[in-house]
Amino acid sequence: MKTAAVVKSDPFIYAVLFAVWALLVYSLNMKYEYFGKEFPSVAFEKQSPQAVQKSLTDAIVNSRRALASEKNREKQCTIAAAVGATYFQIFAASNNALYRDSSETFCVTALRLDSTIGVAHYLLGEIALSKSNQSAAVSYYEKEASQFATSSLGVTPNGLYNAKDPTTRMAAMFSNLRLAFLYSTAFVDGQKAQGKFNAYLSLETDPQRRQSSVQQIQKYWKTQTK
Repeated sequence: MKTAAVVKSDPFIYAVLFAVWALLVYSLNMKYEYFGKEFPSVAFEKQSPQAVQKSLTDAIVNSRRALASEKNREKQCTIAAAVGATYFQIFAASNNALYRDSSETFCVTALRLDSTIGVAHYLLGEIALSKSNQSAAVSYYEKEASQFATSSLGVTPNGLYNAKDPTTRMAAMFSNLRLAFLYSTAFVDGQKAQGKFNAYLSLETDPQRRQSSVQQIQKYWKTQTK
């Protein structure tokens, strides 16, 4: 059985879709003027490099100030996760490592505040994958997927994790999809790949994305059986 080539990130198409949704959900639920105002625009590529750097620096300063001024631990965690998702959205659109590093910092901060927070593990998995660290990516994706699976069985993790939140559901869905591809390529395990892909399909509601994913995964499985 031949081993297929390692899956690349398909210009982060799924990640971009997810990050946009994540940011929207968080911003609609958080009553802070901070959201949507101090972040660099996703159209920052039209700016000069100096302007981009200044926007990034200002955003980091403002976000740290917001975290420092918020005394409620749960709100701090939610802010950190939202900021991490925002920076990842910009990184996915630009491939600028500065935004990736900022995203990683805030996601790690969120998990330190509450290790059950949804989305953060998924984003760290995407960041690890962008660095070609498949082992770390699998670990993060597994944590995101397993939390959702446990909640689905009626065992609710302590903390902020909310399996009913649409963003959390998407994080689990895409984590399972990533795992299916990784277990089909970098870590060839047909049984795990099939299980993760079935878990993805059970959560997928978009027929076009479902069809595209099925076609892609079948190509890898056909390659392995030759």
